Amino acid sequence: MENQKPKKFINISKLFDGVEEENMIWGIVENILERNGIHPINGRKGLSIRFYEDENPALDDIGEIDETV
Repeated sequence: MENQKPKKFINISKLFDGVEEENMIWGIVENILERNGIHPINGRKGLSIRFYEDENPALDDIGEIDETV
């Protein structure tokens, strides 16, 4: 198996502009889950949205490291 270096990402969830914006995203996520027959047991918990893009300088400033890659 090839060793890959960790990738940087921006945690979009940390950039939400308040509860209203977060609720809009949750509405979309819930629609996608329901459409695919997935019914979350514990409701709205654990939303993680990551933005990966090689060569984006914003990743240098506010990016986090994905150690799972």
